[in-house]
Amino acid sequence: MYYLYKRDNKFFFLSILSVILTIISIVLTIIFLFERKKKQEEKELDDYLENSIQ
Repeated sequence: MYYLYKRDNKFFFLSILSVILTIISIVLTIIFLFERKKKQEEKELDDYLENSIQ
């Protein structure tokens, strides 16, 4: 019984670690996508302004 308890404890730790890593990856993905969208909008604005000057 003690062995099963230790084993469950190890799996519990691994599951918590997995959840934390998943949340971190989701947050980083969201940040990356927002930065990418921001850069794309800036590029479109620059292109628009450059074309309007000509």
